[in-house]
Amino acid sequence: MISKNENSPELIICAAYDTLSSEIVPIEYHKQLLQTDFMALSKIGVLPGFIPLYIGMPVILKGRNLSTDLKITNGSKGIIRQIMMKKCSSNFTYSKAALIKFSDSLIKCSNLPPGYSLIEPVTWTFVTTLINSDGTKIKIIIITYHQLPIEPAFSLTSHGCQGQTISKVLADLRLGGFSTYVQAS
Repeated sequence: MISKNENSPELIICAAYDTLSSEIVPIEYHKQLLQTDFMALSKIGVLPGFIPLYIGMPVILKGRNLSTDLKITNGSKGIIRQIMMKKCSSNFTYSKAALIKFSDSLIKCSNLPPGYSLIEPVTWTFVTTLINSDGTKIKIIIITYHQLPIEPAFSLTSHGCQGQTISKVLADLRLGGFSTYVQAS
């Protein structure tokens, strides 16, 4: 677990934790999975293989509404206050959970300050083809991918910032269309 002074942040690269039909994925396949580009599938909730995190980092909750009444929804901004980590058998660091302060949230959990919420990894299951060290392809039946549903809040897409109040913005308005309208508004 990391809980440090946010004035001297330590960057932690958290890998996704992968299991293969309830077994931990061997290191040679784990590296392939972490380097696979799933961003084309981001609309169905796929999260990246690696997430850079540090205590005090602004983040955005992605792909889920924990509680609309408590104002912890997809796109909610928060600040990381603690990261609970572990090393997998492939020696990658992954996050078991992150304690995040959502300043606009109405949440009040026992033993936590107001606005704090424990965010745990979400899972995504898929089938893929991987390559053995001899170059032959093998088909993995089921891989379960576990990753925190957050992303750094340093840059946002036009749709990601829609409806938010942001004090400073750098936007390219030359493109025109709906994206430009959202950026300008």
